[in-house]
Amino acid sequence: MHQSLQRLRGRRVAVDQFTEEARLSEELSLDSLDLLEIRFDIEEKWKVELEDKEAAALVTVKDVIDLIQSKMSTNLDEKP
Repeated sequence: MHQSLQRLRGRRVAVDQFTEEARLSEELSLDSLDLLEIRFDIEEKWKVELEDKEAAALVTVKDVIDLIQSKMSTNLDEKP
């Protein structure tokens, strides 16, 4: 995700300055297209599928981290 945010934000905010509490839209100034791109990057990188309601609930960096961890845990539980 950090690479996605860094690519989207360019030089406006250093990735190492992000906090888990940083709000994606307000503090990081990501618009709906940026958030959609992050969603697609998450799905591709971690081989998970996000539901619309899950993606819509992503407000902070921590929300994104928690969702990825939850999806990864679910994927591990489902493997034989």
